[in-house]
Amino acid sequence: MIEQVFSKVAGLGGALRAPVGESPASFLESWPIRLAALGLIIGMTYSAPLWLNLGRTLPVCPLLPLGQLEPLTPFLCITTIVSAFSLVLLRSARVAVGFLLASLFALVLLDLNRLQPWVYEYCLIILLFTIADKSPDLKEKRFQYLGMIIIAIYFFSGIEKLNWRFLTGIGPWLGGFSPSPALCMSDDQNAVAVSLLMCLGEIFMALLLVFRRTRFLGICGCMFMHLSILAMLGPQGLNINAVVWPWNIFQMLLMAGCFMQLQNSGLAFLQLDFSRNRKASSLVAFTGLLLPILGLFQLVDPYPSFSFYSGDVPRGRLIFKTATLQKLPPQLQRICRYDRVNALCFLDFADWALIETTAPAYPSKFCLLSMAKAFASTYRPDSLVLRISTFPKFTCLEKREEVLFKLNSQAVLISGQEQ
Repeated sequence: MIEQVFSKVAGLGGALRAPVGESPASFLESWPIRLAALGLIIGMTYSAPLWLNLGRTLPVCPLLPLGQLEPLTPFLCITTIVSAFSLVLLRSARVAVGFLLASLFALVLLDLNRLQPWVYEYCLIILLFTIADKSPDLKEKRFQYLGMIIIAIYFFSGIEKLNWRFLTGIGPWLGGFSPSPALCMSDDQNAVAVSLLMCLGEIFMALLLVFRRTRFLGICGCMFMHLSILAMLGPQGLNINAVVWPWNIFQMLLMAGCFMQLQNSGLAFLQLDFSRNRKASSLVAFTGLLLPILGLFQLVDPYPSFSFYSGDVPRGRLIFKTATLQKLPPQLQRICRYDRVNALCFLDFADWALIETTAPAYPSKFCLLSMAKAFASTYRPDSLVLRISTFPKFTCLEKREEVLFKLNSQAVLISGQEQ
C-alpha cells in the first residue's frame, strides 16, 4: 500500500528518480525512511518553540555545559530540516542521514526536552534502514526488524501503563470519567476497568501482530487505537498535546505499511540474524528488548524504554511565595496556580511545557533539577522548592522528594516521603 503511494509520487517530474547504481525497487523499499523524515519535519513544525526557543520561557536542559553554542540552534534546526527534506524528496543517502542524526544529537545536547518519543522513534527507523543489509534477499528481514520495533513500542508501552497513576488518573481522564488526570478515580470501578482495557488492549494488539493469521486483526486494532487517541486528544476532544496528532497518523502508516507485506510468523518473525545483519540485529536487540526491560525496573529513562505517556514518570512542581509572582512574565503568571490560604504559588513543569511548546518536558529528575536551577537563577525567588513526584512500579504509592533552592541556586534535599 505504502509502496504504491511512493511509486506514484516517483513519477512526478523525476523528483524521485533512483540514483545511479540503485534500482527503482530498492529505492522504493526505503519508504519508511521517507515517512519517518516527513514525520520529523511535521513534528518539529508543530513544536517550533521547543526547537527555536521562540517566545519560550521554559528553561533549556543542556546535557553538557554548552551555553556558548546556543546561538547555533537555528543553524542546527535548518540543517535537520534540510537533511530530512533531502531524504523525503531525493534519496536515502548516508550523508543526509549523517547530517540529520548529527544535528539532532547536537540539538538534544543543548536541550534534553527535545528528545521526544516521536523524535526517538523516527531516528530509530532512519538508523535501522541505513545500517541494515541492502541485499535484495534480505528485504523481508529489514521490514521484519521494523515490525519488531513497532511491536516492542506497543507491547512495552502497554506494560508500562499497568501502574496505579494511569489506571486511576490518566486513563479515566482520557476516557472522559474525570476532568483532570490529577484526580484519583480508584473508587470508580468503570473508570478503572476502561483504563485497564486500554493497557491490555495495547499489549494484545502487539501480540496479534506477531502471527500472520492474526496480523490483519492486529492492524485493525492498532488503527482503531490510534484513531481513538486522536479523538481523545484532538481538536474535538481534549485539544492538547498537538504534536502527537501527526505522530499517531504516521504511526498508523508505518505499522500498516510494514505488516501488510510481512510473511514471517511466530518465532520465525522474532528471530534476529546476527550472522548477516549484525548491526541491525544489535540495534533491535538493544533498543527493542534490553532498554525496555531495564525500564521496567526504572534503570533507564522512560522514553528510551518505550514508556510513552504511561504517567509512570517523574513529575516536577515548583513552589514559591506569591511575592515572586510579580517577577515572572505575564504568560508565565497565567500558568501558575495559587494557594491563597498559605500565600503560595505552584508551577507544574508538565503544564508549562505543554502550553509553551506543545510537547511535554523530558521526564527525568536530572531535567527537572536543571530547569529548577535555571528558574532560580533567572527570577531570584526569596524561596523556591522543587517537589518531585515519582511512582514506584507495582505499588500504589507516590514518592515525593522536595528540594530547596537557595539564593545561590544550590540545591538541598529537605524531605522525602511516600504516600
